[in-house]
Amino acid sequence: MASRFLKSDSITLLNWCGAVLVLAVTSGCEVPAVIRPLLPSSSFHQKFNLHAADYFEDEQVVDLCEAIKENDLEEMRRLIAAGADVNAVGKGGVTPLFWAFPDNQPERFVLLLENGADSGVRLTSNLNLPNVFRVGDTVMHLAGRSQFPTQFLEVMKHGGDPTLPGRYGDSVLHEIIRAGVLNANERMAAAIANGADLNEIDHLEATPIETAVGRYGQYDLAIELLEMGADPTVASDERLGNTIHSVLVIKRSVDNRRGVKIPREYASMQRFISALRSEGYDVDQAQEDIERWAKLSKQNPGRPGWFREGEILRLKNRKARLEREARRRSQAGD
Repeated sequence: MASRFLKSDSITLLNWCGAVLVLAVTSGCEVPAVIRPLLPSSSFHQKFNLHAADYFEDEQVVDLCEAIKENDLEEMRRLIAAGADVNAVGKGGVTPLFWAFPDNQPERFVLLLENGADSGVRLTSNLNLPNVFRVGDTVMHLAGRSQFPTQFLEVMKHGGDPTLPGRYGDSVLHEIIRAGVLNANERMAAAIANGADLNEIDHLEATPIETAVGRYGQYDLAIELLEMGADPTVASDERLGNTIHSVLVIKRSVDNRRGVKIPREYASMQRFISALRSEGYDVDQAQEDIERWAKLSKQNPGRPGWFREGEILRLKNRKARLEREARRRSQAGD
């Protein structure tokens, strides 16, 4: 009986280790020290039995991918100089740059970028690894949401296009924020410098700054986005409220003890609200909006959101009026 349970526990542990390894090799997550000795010292390609000859027909490209897998930079240079195509597109949309992306080996990755590798080619297959790759992924988007710290910065440095929409039509800015990467501010700044729209609205009807507020409460990142020029009053035509309303609704929920109060996160939320005030945004007016919506909700509890369309129009008209007034002041100053 005991041996059966021990065997079952061992299998569970091995399965868990495998899952940890998948995350580590594909997104750069740190593997816990206690697990490291239990994991095989194999590369991503070995772990998932990926062979270049299954994806490419050109022998030079196959040899290049083998050199990539072995981290043989000199052989990579020799093959590229001999004419190996760094932008060959194989089965499933795989390219040599895709082949170089896993395992956090930046040298081989940068070498391909320096020789003109295109980070914007889309996968047309998940390579039978649906938890790792998805149709529509590009190396640029993979690098953006990966825990590998430098790959996205290198992609931007070597001509990557941050305006390419991701799998859901979203900008890479949203993917970076949703991934919760440690150096998100550096990646955001690099993407913006290369033409990314700081106020683009994603398929969830949120701007990057609103995504930062709503996704794990990344308020310090929201402050940095504000400093980069993000406009917290931008909102989808179908959405009631903007980023300022969103953070005040979260604060209201926490203050009324309907939400969990995490001291450090609450303090960073307060800093963000202060930053909004410092930038001249009317936080008090947004608070009045929220109180108004709460009262309207109580008037007809059987029809949640019955006032939504009218209030969206009211906010649009107010925003247009404020913009006209700002233009008139600017013209008068000229």
